[in-house]
Amino acid sequence: MERGWPLGRYSGEDPTGRVHVALDGAARDATVVLEHGWRSAVGTAGLAAAVLQAFCEATTARLVAWASADVVEPAPPGRAVPGQAGRPTIDSLSRARRDLREFRQQLMALRRTTETASSPGRLAVARVSGGQVTGLELDPEWLRTAASRDLERHVGHALRGALTLISAQPERALASCPDLAAFLAGTPFAPFSSPHSR
Repeated sequence: MERGWPLGRYSGEDPTGRVHVALDGAARDATVVLEHGWRSAVGTAGLAAAVLQAFCEATTARLVAWASADVVEPAPPGRAVPGQAGRPTIDSLSRARRDLREFRQQLMALRRTTETASSPGRLAVARVSGGQVTGLELDPEWLRTAASRDLERHVGHALRGALTLISAQPERALASCPDLAAFLAGTPFAPFSSPHSR
């Protein structure tokens, strides 16, 4: 049975406890909260690193919930009826298997690339590589005078964009594998348990 996403939101914070990041169960939404006093606790120069620490903690909390089966089990999909149209054939299975190697290569190539997701005006830019958020850059001029709420909004926007890039990688790799995609579309299970493939 395919597992659902962990319920709820998962939070992390930096060592000062002033910078918080929360993720939803599908790792699709990220929110950033900067508590009063964050400027004196982490400073503008340390904010990007503090956000990444909090993000990492939130990601770990979500993975722990997944591993401990704190998930919703969806209803089992309907089973195919023998002889039903669309049932996989030996030929379609063989073609899908050939595509599987190409899919793996495409996915590995995507994981080796570095991509960025930014907030409007590129005030906050999140870097993605290896299927993870690996960096965060904040415009230094803007950072010096920006209100905390604007920082929260722009950094959250960049993190959400990064999560979208990560979750879309398997689908992007699958785009060059039509036989595998067709096979997966004909099975009772979705190809990827991702909110972006629904």
